[in-house]
Amino acid sequence: MDALLESGEFTPPALDHFEDCVDWSIQLGRGRVFADLWELERFAGCPNCFAERRLRLDRTNREQKFFHECNAAALTIDFMSVDSRFV
Repeated sequence: MDALLESGEFTPPALDHFEDCVDWSIQLGRGRVFADLWELERFAGCPNCFAERRLRLDRTNREQKFFHECNAAALTIDFMSVDSRFV
């Protein structure tokens, strides 16, 4: 991955994309979903709200519920427009 990153062929995921995927997966209700929080700070783009966002993901892991994100992290997935054939 490091070589791909250096060559410009890979871009690490942003924390908001990670949160969107976890939230979307939880809302599907098709089983348990766990966000891997190991080295999560590598993906944080906003140092002001990272602690809040990490706590939110930890709570999501424990309670298996969708919780609204902090104001700085806007959702990028419109859950209602996802085609169920691809879920």
